Amino acid sequence: MIGCAGVAVAPVTASARDGAAPIEEATTETSESATGEATPATSEASAAPVIVSTATSLPAIEVTTAKRVRHDWYAGVGFGLGAGNFQAGGGVSAALTGLVRVGGRLSDKVAMGAIVLTSTGGTKTGVSGFTNLMAEALFFPVKGRGLGLAVGLGLSSAWLREPDMSGMLVDRKTQTGGGFGLGLGYDFWLARRFNLGLWVRGDGSGGRYGVRGSGNLGLVLSWY
Repeated sequence: MIGCAGVAVAPVTASARDGAAPIEEATTETSESATGEATPATSEASAAPVIVSTATSLPAIEVTTAKRVRHDWYAGVGFGLGAGNFQAGGGVSAALTGLVRVGGRLSDKVAMGAIVLTSTGGTKTGVSGFTNLMAEALFFPVKGRGLGLAVGLGLSSAWLREPDMSGMLVDRKTQTGGGFGLGLGYDFWLARRFNLGLWVRGDGSGGRYGVRGSGNLGLVLSWY
């Protein structure tokens, strides 16, 4: 009986031992396989949030700054040297002319404003000249370029100053009449809205005293 019991127990123990190992290994492999596949999937899902963008990108717009501009208003000062006939029936003498102008732009090629201009000449007996207050139109035939034409029309005052007994210049005669002016020149840009112009002008004064006029070549500084 003891021998039979031993024989009976031994096969069962051996088979159980042989069968347990594969089951344990299979279980371990299955767990590792399941764990290895599940863990990365779960990690990636939680670590990578889904972002939905609804913004739309606008097209790029290139902005450039103009280098030469004539603004809606302008102001300028100028002076020139030339010659003129400042007394009716008199001779021609050297002339000095100065001007101040202000105005506004009507379009890219036309501006309108006012100008005050004085032209003075000297003679052996004294100094004579005229001062014009005129409405002035400026024309720029080529957009963005400096070529310009000026036309003015208005009132004028012609005067004559002669030395008195003490040698000081005093007003001897002042008369009023019509004034006119014409200019042709070219403006050179020194900055975006500032230029230096080289202009040829002819200006005159007319009334009962006759016609007095002067011509000059001068420089004009303008701010637009």
